[in-house]
Amino acid sequence: MDHTFFRLIAMCCWIGGNIIHFSAMWALGWKGIYHGDHFFGPLEYVESFPYGLIASPMYNGKAISYLGSAIWTAKPAGLVLAVWTFVVFNVTGMIEDKVTSEMYADRKRAAEVKED
Repeated sequence: MDHTFFRLIAMCCWIGGNIIHFSAMWALGWKGIYHGDHFFGPLEYVESFPYGLIASPMYNGKAISYLGSAIWTAKPAGLVLAVWTFVVFNVTGMIEDKVTSEMYADRKRAAEVKED
């Protein structure tokens, strides 16, 4: 895996993954990252980049960057761990997406009842 092509793929994964991850942090802002739904009340739903492009961008961005690191170092254990991380992050993301969707649906229903 010391071939230049694999190094290029690794760099693209690492840089692209971190761009996705840190863009998600930027889009959420400080309150959104650090338990905004618990401490700061309901926040606005974020649909801007990268949330409109990729599901669970903080998780998937990091998983992509981990894959890039594993390819760069050419370690089989790193590749296995990167794939495992991707699977765990996606399961977690599916659970969080369900809870978040329910939370915003409840919020919308409450607002509709309040208007009546």
